[in-house]
Amino acid sequence: MLILKMANDTIRICLLGGSGTGKTAFFSGVYQSLISGVVKVGEGEDTGNIMLSVTGIREQSGFFDSREGDDGDSIKSSIINAGTMDTYLIRNRFAPGTSDSTEFTFELRINKEVCCDVVIIDYAGEIVDNPRDEMIADYLEQLCESLAQCDAVIVMADAVQIARNIGNISAMNNKLFAARVNALYDAITDIAARNNRHIATLIALSKSDHNDIPETLRRDNYSEISHILAERIYARTLLNTVSTGGSFGIMPISAVGDGNTDAANHIIADANICQKNIDTAMLFCIYNAAARLIGEKDGRIEQAEKEYRRIRLDFGKKARQERERLSGLISEEKKKRELLMDIVEAISSDPSYFGSRINELRLTGVSEIGEVE
Repeated sequence: MLILKMANDTIRICLLGGSGTGKTAFFSGVYQSLISGVVKVGEGEDTGNIMLSVTGIREQSGFFDSREGDDGDSIKSSIINAGTMDTYLIRNRFAPGTSDSTEFTFELRINKEVCCDVVIIDYAGEIVDNPRDEMIADYLEQLCESLAQCDAVIVMADAVQIARNIGNISAMNNKLFAARVNALYDAITDIAARNNRHIATLIALSKSDHNDIPETLRRDNYSEISHILAERIYARTLLNTVSTGGSFGIMPISAVGDGNTDAANHIIADANICQKNIDTAMLFCIYNAAARLIGEKDGRIEQAEKEYRRIRLDFGKKARQERERLSGLISEEKKKRELLMDIVEAISSDPSYFGSRINELRLTGVSEIGEVE
């Protein structure tokens, strides 16, 4: 007898970037939008209220303390102004010393219904900063294997460093650790391709609210910067993403919001702290992961229905119990599949949802998701 169990559905999203690139602030924006409230997406009848709720995670104090290379005061101020954030963390030893990974586990809900789990993985910046360090180099293969199991990777690109080095491609490459990210992607996408896995990649222009970024570079949703990143800085990363059937885009993000800092880049007293595009970044990743989960559910439903038909005329006690179990499994899998489709349809109903926020947008898998019935 074939034993089918309920799937443990999980969308895995990784933050990848060097030290001080804004990964810590990213979580402040996630809290402001998807954790402490809901994000409404869609148009007409296809609308949905989407949120994340923290599950089974222990509290860790001091997470938002200033770190070397970070705008620690600005980060802490933004969170204080936005509200009190419970800092839930899981510390998993990834490598000795500084090379810890941090995993945040949430339930993804649409219209209050639990759809699946979402895990956001924050790898220590030192892994990108110092890939030749003996301690870290030993774990690069393990890192690539882990990343290849993710549905999406958000590469943090410091917009301040981009603005300061806009005329010097070599310096920009160095400041953004681009050679290391591109090299990682060579290995990540090679592993993913062998496992028929499609990874979405989003280049997030972190600190996009910083005063050092001139208006000329902010125009048209940072289109000049996006073009440079796509064609000169992360070209290998984006090419590898598309070659394995993944989607990619480039967009500015902020945990503080434009116009909320003074000349010294400190939070102003009457600032209305608000995240910018971080909810869109998360939904971009979730949207592209939906195809995999929907496909897996189709396969599980088909398997369960086939097994149910095989034993439908067996009236023994064990067969009756198995039919009841399979019936429950089929019902639950169909319900979760419907919730995933609700998210896909809500976002698909507004064709400009991503297009108006993300530059260099190539949604390789979107048409496939949209055609799922």
